[in-house]
Amino acid sequence: MNPWNYPVKFHTYAEYEDEFREAMVEAGIPVDKGVDETAEEGEKE
Repeated sequence: MNPWNYPVKFHTYAEYEDEFREAMVEAGIPVDKGVDETAEEGEKE
């Protein structure tokens, strides 16, 4: 067994952006969806 060949946990950019969107907006980093857009999507579901 190779200890360097362990399963890597990863997520897509969309998942990363969903997790850190508010902090990214506060830091001035451009995001694909705005904070308002995600709030609207959450209300629809």
